[in-house]
Parts: sequence; structure tokens; C-alpha cells
Amino acid sequence: MSSENESSEAVEDIQDVLQRIIVPAESHQISPEEMNVFYDILKNDGSSRVLLGLSHTILENNTVDCFRFECNPSRMASGLPVTSRFFHSTLLVECKERDQGNDRSNSNVLRMLMDVNRVLTELKGFVTNIKNTSIKKKVAGFDCAADELDLEVEGTMIGAFNSKSFQDAYEWTTEIPQHVGVYHTFNKGFGDAYRKHKLFLAVSGGCVRMNMAYENMVQRVGDSMTAGEICDSTETWFCRSMNQRHNCALLYDLAKHLSLNITCTTDTCSYNSRLIAVPDCQTMHSDIFRDKNNKIVILNGCVDTHRQKNGVIHHVNPNDGIMLLKGIRGSNLLMCPYGNPFGSVNNAYAFPISCRRQRTFPRNENSYMSYLPAPFVSHIDDLGNFLDGREAACKYSVLDEKYFKGLAGMGWTRENGYLELIPIASIHKVG
Repeated sequence: MSSENESSEAVEDIQDVLQRIIVPAESHQISPEEMNVFYDILKNDGSSRVLLGLSHTILENNTVDCFRFECNPSRMASGLPVTSRFFHSTLLVECKERDQGNDRSNSNVLRMLMDVNRVLTELKGFVTNIKNTSIKKKVAGFDCAADELDLEVEGTMIGAFNSKSFQDAYEWTTEIPQHVGVYHTFNKGFGDAYRKHKLFLAVSGGCVRMNMAYENMVQRVGDSMTAGEICDSTETWFCRSMNQRHNCALLYDLAKHLSLNITCTTDTCSYNSRLIAVPDCQTMHSDIFRDKNNKIVILNGCVDTHRQKNGVIHHVNPNDGIMLLKGIRGSNLLMCPYGNPFGSVNNAYAFPISCRRQRTFPRNENSYMSYLPAPFVSHIDDLGNFLDGREAACKYSVLDEKYFKGLAGMGWTRENGYLELIPIASIHKVG
């Protein structure tokens, strides 16, 4: 009799978890592997829930990508879906051409398109230099924080939220990016009379070493700290800030390596007042914050459209490049030329930021396309080794009408407009 009761309780527990996993109608069904991951996250907290994005998938490290997790601040931090790629982001900056004037053409774009192999070779040299330098020099870590921040990552206590003014304790070097690329497009801004040929640089990634330390910290203090305390901690703020500064430095170094002119500024928090790029658009891959209902929200592989200014950077596949999905047109065209936040403030969204590389495929094969890298695309592994000719076969989800209908359900419409950033050359980390 007791075994029957235990079996009945287990079924009810599974059904309760299923009811708290929200799958969009335009998305493919959740896989058994994803279900196992979410069951471990949700089973001990009846107030938490998961909203899946359109391109949700299970990654090689058995973590799920493209979902929104919500819980009460009082929930213990153990089991929070924090990964080693937390606070990673994609940054996009427009390259300036001094003499373009009223001419629609762009000499930098034309020069690069005439010799794509040279551009790809320069990108490979850039990544190789980062790989070699990151071995010899120190990368960013929590030990880079100033003493007044009172970080205690190696202990069991989390520092208080006390200071936002600091200077790095040492000079750090950038780490191997998730993606670097050179892109071009014809763009007509909200206030422009006609389209102009534009050149963009893009980088993705973050502070790998620091993010791994952050993940380990959350796991270590999970039984003694709440999700709200983790969200409000100085470590969370510092890790997020350092990842953003790292990518701005990476973007500046890329422009300098390619001898391109971009908008830059001085990083006043750096050890040696280094120059960094001022990105035109930034999209976080993962983040943690409090929403207006005082819920703790964790985003993995998606964004909250209410917090996203100046468009959403959406990766398609390496051959097809990037889509910059514009927001709602506003009066602040100089500050947000690619639009303002969009979507209903009364709804929560898991707005996707990429057509993910799929390891498992649903029955509807029409929603996926086979992928082989084009001659202007190269891939690397986690150590920065090039995999040219050794990439594993895979598929990417496609941007079909069903996908756009799902985006419309989250407040984005084609009336907002979008930019198709076509790759001249790019390098991507597998996975």
C-alpha cells in the first residue's frame, strides 16, 4: 500500500512540474533530456516556473539554452540554473568612414569584399594572439576587484552591496571569444532619407575564468544563501560589469587589429586607463535580476524585451550572419537609433537571441537546415584550436513564418524593422 502511495505522489509531483513549464505554441516540444534538467530545478520549489523560448535546446554540457526561470527571492540558491557562460553577451559596433558623406557605398566594405580570405586570415591571427597572450598573462578574476568591494568569493560569505567606485588591482588580458566577425549591411535609420552601406564588427563571449568562479560560488553557498541575496550581491554586480568591460575591450582590440575606426572611450575602472569600444548595441546571453513583481529572474539564451534598448542582436547561423531586430521607434533617435524596448509590460518573455545549433531534432524536420561552414567562416574549440574541416555535422533552426509568428507573440513585429548583417568573415566557437 505504501509503494502505491509513493508512486501516486511521484506522478503528482511530475504533473506539478509539467504545469510550471510553459512552452510557446510556435516552438518545438520539450525533449526528455530538457525535462530532466527542468525537473531538478523545479521539484523542490512550488513557486518557481520556466518559460521556454522558441529555440530552446539541450547543449553538449547537458544544460538547456533559451529559457526564463522565475522564483521567489526567499528560495535557497542551490539548484539555480547558473552556468559558466553567465553574463556573456554579444556587442555590435558600427565602423566609421570619414569620407562617406552622401555616398551610399562604403570603401572599407568594398575593400574587404575584394579579399575575403585576407580578412578571415586577419581574424584568425587576432584569435591566435588572444590565445597565446591569455596563456602568458593574467586574465580577469575576482581577485581583480578593489579592496573596498569586500568580495569573499573563496569563503562562504558574500560581500555587501557597498561601493560602485573601484579600480582594477592589476592589468588583465582578454580571453578567447565565443565569436568574432565582420559584417556589412545597407541600413536606413529612423531619421535617414535613404539607405547607406555600413560596416559592423561583432564579438561574443565574456570572462570565462571569472564566470566559472561565479558558478562555483553559487553552488557552494547555495544551501546558506537565498536567490535574492545572490541577485543583490556585489559579486553578481562585479561579474556582470567585468564581462561587459571585457567585451568592450575585445571589440576595441579587434577594430585596432583590422585598422578600422570606431567610437571609443577610456575605461576609468581599468588598471592602466585602457581604451575600450562604445558599442552601438549589446545583447546579454544570460543574466539575473529582480522584476517589477519582486521575482528573481534568470535568463539563459534569451532576453527580456522590456529591458532591451537599441534592438536585439539575434544570431541566425554562421553562414547567414546576424539579424538586428529593431525595437519601437521613439523620440530618442540619437540614443536609440535601433529602437526602444517593446512588448507588454504585463507579460514575461523569453525572447530568443539565436537560432541554436541543434543536437537533438524533433519530428518536424522542415524547421531545421543542415549546416556546413562556408569558405568565409571558421570554427574553434574551447582552447582556441581551429577545426577547419573537422566540424561535426549539425543542424540549425530556421527563421520561418512560424518563428516570426512566435516573435510577434512577444511584442516584436516586422513593422519595427530589422537589419540583416551579412558576414564578410567570422569565427565561431563550437557548442
